[in-house]
Amino acid sequence: MRKRYGLLAIACGGLLAVTLLLLLTREREPVYQGRELSAWVHLWGLSDSDSISKRQAQEAIVALGTNNLDLLVRRISFEPTRSRTLGLTLRLPGPIRKVLLRPVVNRMATESRLARDALEAFYAMGPAGAPAAPRLAKIINSGDESSAMNALKALEATGEAALPTLGSIITNGTTSTQIRMRAIYHLKYHTDSPIVRNALTNALHDPDPEIRRHATNILSRGAFE
Repeated sequence: MRKRYGLLAIACGGLLAVTLLLLLTREREPVYQGRELSAWVHLWGLSDSDSISKRQAQEAIVALGTNNLDLLVRRISFEPTRSRTLGLTLRLPGPIRKVLLRPVVNRMATESRLARDALEAFYAMGPAGAPAAPRLAKIINSGDESSAMNALKALEATGEAALPTLGSIITNGTTSTQIRMRAIYHLKYHTDSPIVRNALTNALHDPDPEIRRHATNILSRGAFE
């Protein structure tokens, strides 16, 4: 009996510690005209094209996003397998771990949603998100597939300002083949840019046969004529 109460006390103490850790590490949502960034993102996603609410949401997201690019980049870089709180919880004894795992999983679900919201914010911002390109490129080259793909999509959303960074990504041998092929696919719509032409030409000599094949396919279509 004493042992059971002891385990219960440890579990309660651990739950309190995890709850405090989750609360203390939670980032506050930036607010515009009384609404949080996530609320504006949801409104933007649900509104019809060219509607007043769509334009209002986009205006709010641009205002909030350009002043909180670091926050958006941090959210995009979320990787469940690298969650510090999850790692600490999984090291605890079985009965205690079972009690503490639920709030941690709930927090991870929230962070995953915020990562999706951050990507949507970049879509809404368009070129206004271009200053985040170097930080997004760092995530893309990190090797974590989930966050790297989200960062690549966010970078693509910034438009022509992203072309130099995308060009360097497709010739970076340390970046995954999947990410580099996605970048090549995006660049095929911008072959009028000298930067893109140079990057695709260099990709013809890449050690990875998949990269060479994709670059060749674009060049063989007469894209540069």
